[in-house]
Amino acid sequence: MIMQDVAALLLALVSGASFVLGLVLLFQPRVNRPRKALVTFGFVSLLMGLGGFSRSLAFLFAERGWDSGDILFRLQYVLWLMASGLGPLSLWRLDPRKKHGVISVAVPLFAVLLAIFVFTPAFIPFEIRSDPFHVEPYDLTVRWAFLLTVGYIALVSGCSTIQLLVRVLAPGNRTIRAHCLFTAVGYGIFTVLVPLAGAMDAGLSNMDAGIPLSTAVLLAWLLANLGHVRANTDDMIRTVRHLRTDLDRQYAHGLRDPLTGLFNRGYFFEVLNQAHSQLTRDGEIFAMCMLDLDNFKNVNDTHGHQVGDLVLQEVAKIVMRGCRPYDTAARYGGEEFIVLFRGIDIEGALGIAERLRVTIGETRTPTKEGSVRVTATFGMVAVVEPPESLKELVARVDSALYEGKRMGKNQVRVIK
Repeated sequence: MIMQDVAALLLALVSGASFVLGLVLLFQPRVNRPRKALVTFGFVSLLMGLGGFSRSLAFLFAERGWDSGDILFRLQYVLWLMASGLGPLSLWRLDPRKKHGVISVAVPLFAVLLAIFVFTPAFIPFEIRSDPFHVEPYDLTVRWAFLLTVGYIALVSGCSTIQLLVRVLAPGNRTIRAHCLFTAVGYGIFTVLVPLAGAMDAGLSNMDAGIPLSTAVLLAWLLANLGHVRANTDDMIRTVRHLRTDLDRQYAHGLRDPLTGLFNRGYFFEVLNQAHSQLTRDGEIFAMCMLDLDNFKNVNDTHGHQVGDLVLQEVAKIVMRGCRPYDTAARYGGEEFIVLFRGIDIEGALGIAERLRVTIGETRTPTKEGSVRVTATFGMVAVVEPPESLKELVARVDSALYEGKRMGKNQVRVIK
């Protein structure tokens, strides 16, 4: 009897694993359309685990001559009957637009449960036979409800398997198809093995012969439910990646000027605030310059705003190419641009600004009426000590810019 006890203990352990995995499915984070179906799969796993545990207890009780074995044995098939009835419900959860025979399943299910509990006596002989090849004759009139139950389980599970496989082969959501495949595997094995176990339990063999088959059924459901967890986890990972990509895209879009592709004014002041903090904390100096296109209004008035936009885009490209990777260039407003040079003294920043001024003056933007050429005036401030406020710092660089405008334009003016 030691081997039978070990088999019953193994069945109990696998049943407990199925029950725990059912709880995992019930509380899985659900981010996609199968969220309600996962709850159904969780309940199926709970019912399967409870049924297997009842089977193992029934065997142990019967082995010791306890009368409760019959009730526990009935309970296994009742729970598994309910698990098979959830197959069409899981299909409906995956696709609420179709009923998948849920109503037609509910009525026979109730009738069979009623027959089991009300009209049948103990339908399984629970004595443990010393001769495993001895077959007890069984009375079909006594066990008709049991055989009907097993046949009903096979019929409903088989139909669910076919419908799930059809859904797997049909085009559609990858995650839903994966859930259908795993459920079809579980119900398919359920369809084959439960009738075999039922035939043995009906008197074709000693009752402990059904324990390995019950264990195999639960192992199949364990693998199917692990597949559900894996599919849902992969779905969550894909969803998080998509959300992160969308968030990064939205964040980047919110930082950029839509016309020029440079950073916008709001982001520039965030970077300026960081540079101010680093100067205060670490003494890292920086420089800032503002440039304004000379007589840009004439470009818009003469050639139109579309040409003016092309000129702004061309100047933005020059500024982006001319700055270092760790500098920050932004469109300040209209035809004004602003650049923050990190970790550089006034001579180095002045050299960069001068190259930008020359390049802008030499660049011609082609139009239908010919090319357009503009110049720019730069105002620059070197920041070696923390200013009283960022507002005061911007006012200083703005003052340098308009001093350059008054001095004849197309030049770089510096305030140290």
